[in-house]
Order: sequence, then C-alpha cells, then structure tokens
Amino acid sequence: MLASRLREILRKQHQVDDAWIVRSHNGWRLEIRRRGRVTVLHRGDDVSFWLPFYTGAVRSAHVRGQLVLVLAPTQRRHAELADIVRQLWSQIDRGRAVP
Repeated sequence: MLASRLREILRKQHQVDDAWIVRSHNGWRLEIRRRGRVTVLHRGDDVSFWLPFYTGAVRSAHVRGQLVLVLAPTQRRHAELADIVRQLWSQIDRGRAVP
C-alpha cells in the first residue's frame, strides 16, 4: 500500500514514470524511474527507511474489562507523505547523493 501511495505522489508531483521499494542484503531503497533513468530517492536499514513514512498512533482495546492503550505504527496521511517526498526530491534537485 505504501509503495502505491508513494508512486502516485511521485507521478503527480514529479512526473516520475514508476517507483518501487527494493529490499536488498543491506537494507531498503525507494527507487524511481524518470526519463529512462533509475535513481535512488531514499535508502535505509530496517528502521531508518520506514521511519519517515510512519507515525505512532494510539489504539485502544478492552482487555478483560480494562481499557488498554497501545502505540502502533500508522502510515502518514497523504499530505504528509507528499511533503516527505518533496523533501527527498529536493535533495536530488540540489545534486546531493542519497546516503
């Protein structure tokens, strides 16, 4: 679901042909294809890659008659994801390599 949401944002805002998430031996990458060229937009390990795209949300449940609150990861809203993508894209525009 996240990959398709990011792909939609990238296509609309930056005229990207395609975008996908790759799992490799040393982490994760968000790659894009634009005008026939593949570029890494974001890279990170199991935690740092996903961190910008998710936020914590408090979920409540009743367990044995008690209200229990649990902090659970939740995908950010569309507008927040669009801002994150815009920040990642600005690094490419400035010619900065993705770490």
